[in-house]
Amino acid sequence: MGDQIDMFKERLTHVDYQQWKKNVERKTKIEIAFDGETYDEDFDYRRLKTSLEKIKHIMSHPKDQWWTLFELAKLTGSSEAGASARVRDLRKEKNGGHTIESARGRNGLWKYRMTR
Repeated sequence: MGDQIDMFKERLTHVDYQQWKKNVERKTKIEIAFDGETYDEDFDYRRLKTSLEKIKHIMSHPKDQWWTLFELAKLTGSSEAGASARVRDLRKEKNGGHTIESARGRNGLWKYRMTR
């Protein structure tokens, strides 16, 4: 599993990162909105937006690649719970309404992939 993560990191070029960074900076608070009882925009917005964009980028390169929450968390520096929340956010219309499939993998771990 660690080898797969290392291979993915190697595939990301400096150009990919710069394009991702530009895309994140172009998003406005209206385009990506978070909510919830404990959400504090001043404290949480930038962190959640960055995490959402990282997970979206990872899951779309390549599309149809299966990812566990552990792998997404490891690549983004977030917790598995945070990665799970961002995957759910990607399904929301306000964040693109992406199609995220899930399946039970080996050892009972769930895995996820973006197909649209």
